[in-house]
Amino acid sequence: MRSELLTYLTANAATGFKVSQELPWSTSGVTLYNKNLKTIYLDQEQQELEDLIPLMNADPIQNRIDKVRGYLTVDAKNAPAQINSMITTVRAATLSAGNLGDYHTKTLTLDTSIDNDQITYSFEYVYTTLIGA
Repeated sequence: MRSELLTYLTANAATGFKVSQELPWSTSGVTLYNKNLKTIYLDQEQQELEDLIPLMNADPIQNRIDKVRGYLTVDAKNAPAQINSMITTVRAATLSAGNLGDYHTKTLTLDTSIDNDQITYSFEYVYTTLIGA
């Protein structure tokens, strides 16, 4: 799922923005998305299982929930002209990224925070599919 999102975001990034293949780890105590402005970073995919229907002689029917968190930081004083376009692309990736048709639910949450002279957009893609008998 992470690779599909990276592919979509890279192909559709607004002018002046980049999408990194790296994970958003920190360098010298500073997270990469706060160090490299106007660059989207996606974290590793996280997965959890939610039991829906327990079965007597088989594995339960479950929801598999796949999540990927992403980050984008820009200068708050001089916001890029294309920031709204880039956020639209982040939202569009929820439904438009390829090879994600097996998921019955696709959602995105988007939060913003301001720290000093930077605005950080934190977002989380959540995809759910049924698995089991």
